[in-house]
Amino acid sequence: GFSIAEGPEVELDYYNFEALNMAKDHPSRDMQATFYVTETLLLRTHTSPMQVRYMVAHTPPFRIVVPGRVFRFEQTDATHEAVFHQLEGLVVGEGITMAHLKGAIYELAQALFGPDSKVRFQPVYFPFVEPGAQFAVWWPEGGKWLELGGAGMVHPKVFQAVDAYRERLGLPSAYRGVTGFAFGLGVERLAMLRYGIPDIRYFFGGRLKFLEQFKGVL
Repeated sequence: GFSIAEGPEVELDYYNFEALNMAKDHPSRDMQATFYVTETLLLRTHTSPMQVRYMVAHTPPFRIVVPGRVFRFEQTDATHEAVFHQLEGLVVGEGITMAHLKGAIYELAQALFGPDSKVRFQPVYFPFVEPGAQFAVWWPEGGKWLELGGAGMVHPKVFQAVDAYRERLGLPSAYRGVTGFAFGLGVERLAMLRYGIPDIRYFFGGRLKFLEQFKGVL
């Protein structure tokens, strides 16, 4: 029941940070080391800018997933890369609660890891959700918990920013009285677990011998 939405990899600071409740002097910007093209243009650090872009152009209720490549200016090692892929989820409508979010993550876990998988949530801070949570999935085959991503209820200030933008465009307010949840996870991390890949840098190393083993997988 989810539609797929995609957005630009070169993004405006407004969508990547400001409209997601991260003002120019907000310390949360330090959580994501950023490649800047100009003062207001950057390589997106997450797929979350599409939350704002999609909500400005659409009215609730809706359910979307946003796959895409993102960029972080950081030291690379076996588990960190400057380029990687995320999958974002966003659900907005009347009466959406944390229970709906937990249910969605549970269904995701069941599909990925089978009927014996479980889900747990731990409180964490993200500026664009409140409350925010880090979610982990029990991997029956490996016998351990896997930290997969972040999630939470869409922050009211994000809805306010969207409505303010819509009003500037001459569009009616659409996000008063609604709630929503969002989640995001790293795609490479899942692939590394499933196929026993020891180093995330293999995905972008251009080694044909490594890449050819995945022929026919998708």
